[in-house]
Order: sequence, then structure tokens, then C-alpha cells
Amino acid sequence: MANKPCLVHIFKVKEVFSFCQDDLATEETLILDCNEEIYVWFGLHSDVTSKEQALNIGKVTADSEL
Repeated sequence: MANKPCLVHIFKVKEVFSFCQDDLATEETLILDCNEEIYVWFGLHSDVTSKEQALNIGKVTADSEL
């Protein structure tokens, strides 16, 4: 059975349940793990460090699920 999609805040690393499009704030960098695919959200005002970390976490997560 597949897991439900998981949205993760960078730096605050917490799972967000019952998330919606409004959770994609412009100052946030988030990872959405949909089991088969991983999406990284870069808000317009998110900082470079969090973007780099999110990409690295997304890559590690994707590699571990192969």
C-alpha cells in the first residue's frame, strides 16, 4: 500500500497533514514527497541556503526510494 503524500518544511522539519495550496507560502522552501515523485517548492522569497538544502534532501530522498 502506498503512503500518502508528505509535505516537509525545511529547517523546521515537520510533516504537514491535510495540506493545501495555501501552505505554499512565498517565503517557504518545501518538499512534497508523493512516493512516486518528489517536488521541491521554492517560494519567491525563500533564501538560497534553504533552496540548496531542499534540493539535496530531495535528491537523497529520491535516491533512497529507488
